[in-house]
Amino acid sequence: MLHRLPPAGDPPADRSSPVEVAPGADDPSCAEGRSHDDDRSRQPARALMWNLEAGGWTAREAGNLVGLAHGLRPARAGWNEREIEQLCFLRALVETGRLDH
Repeated sequence: MLHRLPPAGDPPADRSSPVEVAPGADDPSCAEGRSHDDDRSRQPARALMWNLEAGGWTAREAGNLVGLAHGLRPARAGWNEREIEQLCFLRALVETGRLDH
């Protein structure tokens, strides 16, 4: 379970409602869009970001958290779903040998 920490200077927030992360989201591998733990399809980056934003996270925070779940370092401006999905696609091509790095 993840709890969102308020920015410095804000009053303490109620931390009783955890943010749910999709099954397999802690798996840094994006290859073929599947988790190694099970055979269920992973949620697309946009769905994860939408759920986080609906829970009160900013677009930048949600993008960085979803990026982290996909093995990317946080970016100053945050990641958007298109960038995350594109990098996962490229990683899958490299891991399957279709593209040399």
